[in-house]
Amino acid sequence: ALKAIMNKAVSWKYLTVSPFSEMKNAKVVQVPPKYFTKAEFEKLLLLVEENWLRGAIVFAASTGIRRGELINLQWSDVDLARQVMTIRSSGDFKVKGDKSRIVPLSLVAMGVITQMKRDSDCPYVFHKGGKRLWPNWVTQLFRSYVKKAGLWDKRLHWHNLRSSFASWLVSD
Repeated sequence: ALKAIMNKAVSWKYLTVSPFSEMKNAKVVQVPPKYFTKAEFEKLLLLVEENWLRGAIVFAASTGIRRGELINLQWSDVDLARQVMTIRSSGDFKVKGDKSRIVPLSLVAMGVITQMKRDSDCPYVFHKGGKRLWPNWVTQLFRSYVKKAGLWDKRLHWHNLRSSFASWLVSD
């Protein structure tokens, strides 16, 4: 980063030569993304006792949305007829880059979301007893099930549901 900044300073004529011009870039080891295999995912789901959490996990893995996007997803953002949801910022929640996007819902995601619709009149799709979910609490509960499934040594987190979605998408 410093080398790039100094090179820019040279191009803008603030410097005549960059003090980093002779330095080579550090080699960065490419690490493959972590994701749940389908067998690990099934093992995890079998342990999850809470229906709302199981649904949230399946929904996240079948849509690729982030934890905050899932927790803040409201029924007004879901179009069941068109089988899409709109991910957008709201009063106290900002999506990454503050850019709204429309995400199609697979048959699996549609199955989860229609089941959630029957549970309550809460404005949030995913909730616990009509109450909004708290991000850290969801993360801690998810982590406890990952540990119970014996997957913690792989350092799998909620965000890895997102990379699992992408990995499964290209592998099928």
